Amino acid sequence: MRLDSNVINWVESVKFLGVLLVVGGRKLSFEIQVFRRSFYAAFNNIRSHAKSLEELMQLSLCESYCLPLLAFAAGAVSYNKRQVVYGTVFNLNRWESVKGFINGLGKLSLEYILKVHKVKFFLFSSLAWC
Repeated sequence: MRLDSNVINWVESVKFLGVLLVVGGRKLSFEIQVFRRSFYAAFNNIRSHAKSLEELMQLSLCESYCLPLLAFAAGAVSYNKRQVVYGTVFNLNRWESVKGFINGLGKLSLEYILKVHKVKFFLFSSLAWC
């Protein structure tokens, strides 16, 4: 492919705003394993080193260090709605309501945080093309 007199090479993947776009035939997909691994590494590191801290302090550390890693790719990725951080930090059972627990703490839900980051991603990516 050429653009004016310059040759444009065809590639299988390209990194755009930190997210790896992978072309496979006629499909476009996003590589998110790096973000997932980074999130779980940070989360497990905090959990293993902060066991003696109060739950609210552990939650604050997780929100500060882990959620930005997960939210970075929110514009390209759809995560499931499990509230992993809150349920694990506070030892909630699967049948217990995490939504009510989050509201009681006065925190924003992970779903809301990811939607805000998705809007920011699309806004920034549209400005990047201008």
